Amino acid sequence: MTIKKIQGLPKDVLLKFSNLHIRFYKSAKFPGYFWCGLAIPKLKDDEGYVLELQFDPIHSDENDLDFSVYETPFQERSIDNITDHILCKFEERTEMGRRMILLNMSIKGTPFYGYVLLGSDLYNQKVL
Repeated sequence: MTIKKIQGLPKDVLLKFSNLHIRFYKSAKFPGYFWCGLAIPKLKDDEGYVLELQFDPIHSDENDLDFSVYETPFQERSIDNITDHILCKFEERTEMGRRMILLNMSIKGTPFYGYVLLGSDLYNQKVL
C-alpha cells in the first residue's frame, strides 16, 4: 500500500517511508480471531528485520488493559479476503502538548478498529 493513497496526513509531515504492508495473523489463542501489524519494509528494527508495529484498539475497555495483542473476530471475513476491506486514514492529535500522528484502520465486516502511533523517528516536519 502506498502512503499517497491514504488520506489525512498533515501537509507539514514527510514520512521516512512511502510504502507499507498490513500483515494479518490468525490468533493462536482464539479460533476465528486475527490480529495485524503495520510493516514498513524500508525501515529495520533493532535486530535488522523489517520494522513492524502492532495495532492497538482505538476504543478499549478498562478491563482490556492487560491485553498483549489486539485480536478481533473475522466475522464476515476470512484471511483470504480481509485485505479487500481495509480502510485507512491518518489522524493528527495533540495530547499534553505533544503532537501525535496516527494511522487508523478499520476493516469492513469485522469489529476491528485500531491505530498505530507513528513516532517522531518515522517522519520529518517540513517548514511550510
